Amino acid sequence: MKKLIALLVSLALIPSVLTAQEEKFFTTDRELSSSMINNVYQDSDGVIWISTEDGLNRYDGAKFTIFRNDPNDRKSLKNNYTRLAFEDSKNNLFIATIGGLQIYNRATGEFNSVPALLTDTSTTFSNVNVACMTEVEGH
Repeated sequence: MKKLIALLVSLALIPSVLTAQEEKFFTTDRELSSSMINNVYQDSDGVIWISTEDGLNRYDGAKFTIFRNDPNDRKSLKNNYTRLAFEDSKNNLFIATIGGLQIYNRATGEFNSVPALLTDTSTTFSNVNVACMTEVEGH
């Protein structure tokens, strides 16, 4: 009987021990730049990147940082409409906007354009609308 009571008490305590994370609800009133979310990506550092129709949101687990286009800053996002974020095997973080593909420099907080090169010609394009990305092994 004592073993049964000890087992029941133990089972009753398990849910309180297993609660690992606090639930959070984020809104456009305080944290997110837009409720129109195109993509959510977690990079190798655990940072969450949320691509929206009105900027790129970076969430480090404590606070949000919103990146937007600044017409006076050529190192800002090319366009506020961000489609997705993608990190390659070398930890380069690529951001796709409807204004083109960019790579994010974590050290400086700057975005640099990545020209698209067509495989059948030597023509490059700077305003390519990227909808998805993948890394091909060996490239």
